[in-house]
Amino acid sequence: MSDTQTERPRRTRRHRCLAPLVATVAVLAGAPTAALAQGDEGMLDRLGLDRLRLTGVGGTIGVVRPAQIVGATMIGVHADYGEVARQWRAVFGVSYWGSRYRDGVVRRLADSVGAVVSGPAGDASVELGRVRVSVVALTADARWSPRRRRPSWIRPYVGGSLGAYATNVEGRVISGTFLESALDNISAGVAAVGGADIGVAPNLTLGVHGRYDLLSGARFASLRTGLTYIFRSREGM
Repeated sequence: MSDTQTERPRRTRRHRCLAPLVATVAVLAGAPTAALAQGDEGMLDRLGLDRLRLTGVGGTIGVVRPAQIVGATMIGVHADYGEVARQWRAVFGVSYWGSRYRDGVVRRLADSVGAVVSGPAGDASVELGRVRVSVVALTADARWSPRRRRPSWIRPYVGGSLGAYATNVEGRVISGTFLESALDNISAGVAAVGGADIGVAPNLTLGVHGRYDLLSGARFASLRTGLTYIFRSREGM
């Protein structure tokens, strides 16, 4: 098979991984509002969800450092829905990153398989090659900012997040096996979040934040920066 033929399926797989990220951009702006319209109004009032109003949208880029996986670049988009309670804001986002398992991790798996394989000369060797992994995450953040006596152009925050994470794992040797099926999954997770939004223009903020995501079978830290466009100009944040 030629290099061009090999590269074409890989590009197709990347496009399939990025498709949820593109599709969710449109969904982010409308999903919370639609749920608000269909839900129980009394419960929404008590939770403060009746205050949800789309106040800004933006994009982020950063680095992710997963356990047992080579660090990678992460991209994402988000929608800020403003305050749901005093000092608490809701931010919904979707992100994507792709990388591969570290060589040492794959080597240990190959050695484990080789240990139970008996070759004719008793020196069986197993080569798994590279095992690629990609993750698409859909998250909902609750961010708390300290009370300030006057408007400020910087807004620090800490908070937590709930999310759904779709993990896709691919490798030449594990393709179509139970191992690939076991690693491919959609799971729920939580995250700790901290950062700050800095006003750089009346309708634009620069955001920097770090987070640590913990989900079934995986955990990773990330550092991100990005811009958010605010729909209505403000004198401070």
